[in-house]
Amino acid sequence: MKQLLLLVAMLLGMQPLCAQNKQGPLHTERIPVFNGDTLIRHHFDAFGELPGRSVDVWLPKNGLGQAPLALVLAQDGQNIFDPSTAYGGQSWELHLAVQKLLDSQQIRPCMVVGIWNSPNRFNEYLPSVAVAGLDSASRAILQAERMAAPQSDAYVAWIDQVLLPFLTRTYPIATQAAERFLIGSSMGGLISAYLLARLPQQFGGAMCLSTHWPLSLKVNELAFSAPYRSWLLAQAPVLQHKRLYMDHGDLTLDSFYAPHQQAFDAAWNRQTAFPNNYRSLAFEQAAHNEASWRERLHIPLLFMLAK
Repeated sequence: MKQLLLLVAMLLGMQPLCAQNKQGPLHTERIPVFNGDTLIRHHFDAFGELPGRSVDVWLPKNGLGQAPLALVLAQDGQNIFDPSTAYGGQSWELHLAVQKLLDSQQIRPCMVVGIWNSPNRFNEYLPSVAVAGLDSASRAILQAERMAAPQSDAYVAWIDQVLLPFLTRTYPIATQAAERFLIGSSMGGLISAYLLARLPQQFGGAMCLSTHWPLSLKVNELAFSAPYRSWLLAQAPVLQHKRLYMDHGDLTLDSFYAPHQQAFDAAWNRQTAFPNNYRSLAFEQAAHNEASWRERLHIPLLFMLAK
C-alpha cells in the first residue's frame, strides 16, 4: 500500500510535465471508488480524429511488490470499476473479480486498465474490415441505423503509439505480449479481437464477451458478420498462437449472437491446430448487460491468467 501511495503522489506531481508531453496524459487525478480502492485516472488529449478520453488504472493491493504485472486492458472503461460512472449505475466490478482470484492465488499478479469510450464509440469499436466487405444493401441498412466511417484503425494506432508506451514507462507491467490481455463486451468484444489480430506483438489474448457480430441493433442477418468472421479466420496463422475467448448469452440482444458465433466456431475449429488456445461458451438465461458479464468474468480471467 505504501508503494501505491508513493506512485500516486508521483503521478499527481507530474501533471505539468504531462501537459507538455502530447504522448502522455494532459493531467492525472486520484479517484476513490466505492469499495475503498483507488483508481488513478489519466486524461488524454485527442489523437488525430479520435476525441480525448480518460483512462483508469487499478493496481491490486500489494501488487507493486510483485512486479512485473500482467496487463488487462478493458474497453468501455467507465463501466469497468465504478457504478457512479457506469451505464445504468451497473459496473462490471472487474477489479473485484481480479482481486478475488489474486487472493485465492488462482491467477498471476496483474493490473487492470479501463479505456473510457467516447461519443464515437460505435465507429471506434467497428473494425474497418467488417465494413469493407459488406455488400451495398447491407451497408445501406447499417448506415441508416447508426454506422459512419469506422475509426478502428485510428483507435489501434492510439493504443499502440500512445497508451501502451505510456503505461510501460509509468507502471511496472510486463513487456512481453504473452502477459498482456484485452477484454470487452458487445462492440468492445469486436474491437478486442481486432486489436489482438492487429497488434500481435503487443497482446497475448482477448476476452470477447457477448461479441456483437451482427453490427445492427435491429436486424439479425448472418451476412452482416460474414466479412469480419472471414477476416479473423484469415488471421488464424497468428491468432491460433494467442488465447481467444468468446461467449454469449441467450436473452435480450445476446439472443442475436448464436448463429454468428456457431459459424465462426465451426470454421475456426476446422482450420486451427491449437484448440486449447480457443474457448467459446454459451450461457443460458444471460442477458446483454453488465450484471450478466460480471457473473462470468472469472471464467475468461482464469483462461488467460491462470497460474
